[in-house]
Amino acid sequence: MPQAQHAETQMNVTYLVTMKADGSLWLEDKIINERDLLNRAKAEQKKNPKFAVVIRADQSLDYGMVVGLLDKFKAEGITKFGLATDAGGK
Repeated sequence: MPQAQHAETQMNVTYLVTMKADGSLWLEDKIINERDLLNRAKAEQKKNPKFAVVIRADQSLDYGMVVGLLDKFKAEGITKFGLATDAGGK
């Protein structure tokens, strides 16, 4: 492999969190309670400063619930977020 003096390792750890209309939370493809989700995310954030959370919410879910969860992540020191959307095609 070629070498570079100023190479930087890019390790992005991203949790995909799904918020369903019934109020349930899913981490990847497994249901998880909010406290466990926040604790795991906080632990991951400590290991990797490039940690990010992507939230995918059911369209019928109240927007305030999404903002509320983002605020809880922020309270845990997690500040890198993304919001998943479906591609809007015609």
